[in-house]
Amino acid sequence: MTTADWASTIYGYFFVAATVGTGLWYVFKHGVHTLFDQHLQEIKPQLAELSRNGGGSVKDAVEDIREAVHEISKDLARLEGKFEQHVSEPVRRSSSSSRKKSA
Repeated sequence: MTTADWASTIYGYFFVAATVGTGLWYVFKHGVHTLFDQHLQEIKPQLAELSRNGGGSVKDAVEDIREAVHEISKDLARLEGKFEQHVSEPVRRSSSSSRKKSA
């Protein structure tokens, strides 16, 4: 094979590869964008439920529950502290109970 034959063969392979590559690029570019846009339209309602919007989303409800649980935890800790303090105090006998025992 001469140099001209090799050059034409290489040019032919390059042209075919470039044409196939360009076609694949076009298909993937437009196909992926179209597919992505379709899926995005399908999941937009779910995305809206998972982001804060002022009270109507699942995330807002979870945040409200989290705040309520935090408040309940603080109240419970305060009450437990009072209970522990009450249990650790010495028992004081009233004068009426000492009279009953002596009688």
